[in-house]
Amino acid sequence: MSNEYRDSGKDHALGADRSPVTELDAVESGRQPAEPPESEDSVSDPFLAALAAAELDDEPFTDEERASAQAGWAAYLRGESTPWEDVRHALLDEADAAKISTS
Repeated sequence: MSNEYRDSGKDHALGADRSPVTELDAVESGRQPAEPPESEDSVSDPFLAALAAAELDDEPFTDEERASAQAGWAAYLRGESTPWEDVRHALLDEADAAKISTS
């Protein structure tokens, strides 16, 4: 990934000090990304409260996983994707097949 955006000094929609590149760098290096300011809504939302209380995933991102993610992203950029309806039908068919085989 090019450092051109990071070194350009341009502001980003996430804020002047938070760009997607720096957030990704923080995650990959194991540092905690910058926290957005808390609002009353985020404090009272049980999902956000559970998310905030969850442990960080400290499992390293392996070279094999990185290569797989890059290959998947490249395929997506080439337009090689499966429509959600096809995926849903395949999953439903697998679930139905599993029910039949366990009966």
